[in-house]
Amino acid sequence: MLRAALCCLALAGLAAGDNEELKLAPLAGPQRHLMVRPVDRHDDQLSVTLGFMPVDIDVDEKELKTTVGGWLFLSWQNSRLAWSGGPVERTRIMPGDMWTPDIYPYNMVPTVSEWLLPTPALVSRSGEVIYVPPVSVQVRCRRQQASNPDRIVCPLKLGSWTYSTDQVDLKRQSNSVDLSGYEPAGRDRVLAERWLPLRPVRARLGPGELGSELWLDQR
Repeated sequence: MLRAALCCLALAGLAAGDNEELKLAPLAGPQRHLMVRPVDRHDDQLSVTLGFMPVDIDVDEKELKTTVGGWLFLSWQNSRLAWSGGPVERTRIMPGDMWTPDIYPYNMVPTVSEWLLPTPALVSRSGEVIYVPPVSVQVRCRRQQASNPDRIVCPLKLGSWTYSTDQVDLKRQSNSVDLSGYEPAGRDRVLAERWLPLRPVRARLGPGELGSELWLDQR
């Protein structure tokens, strides 16, 4: 019943909004809110907070690749999902039933499997959305030949696939990757980790990126 009420609120908000993108003919269907950012005007910027907590790191020393499994953290504001009245403070919505940021790892090694497993997102009465899906991604690494041949660096570049920085502004949840859930296995351990703001690598769309470098020390 609550979900139905939320859907009605979302559609009503869209009909009354000023976002010009919602009036485009290709988005004339009732599900158009799934493809359009939850902003009042089409040129408004939406802030999305991004974080990452690795829980498993498997390094292929021969191929210089690493598979990182963990939890992606995304948070943004969606006023179309806000409600008032009643005792319910928060509910859960599947990502396929609302707009979600199209975050992808740009430097992922191609694979046939999906890198992200969709899970329910937590939505508060204020419209704040918190989405923490499990992810598994394989990236290439480089060896630090000059300083320490047993040390490798594995960059992970995350960003919006279609939105530019003036449309989706990625903000770091913190200055470093959350390693509280990571347990070293075998010889590999994380020596250092950090988030780095990166320049857009796709000039045509100019998306925003956040890059995480995992410095792995092989003991």
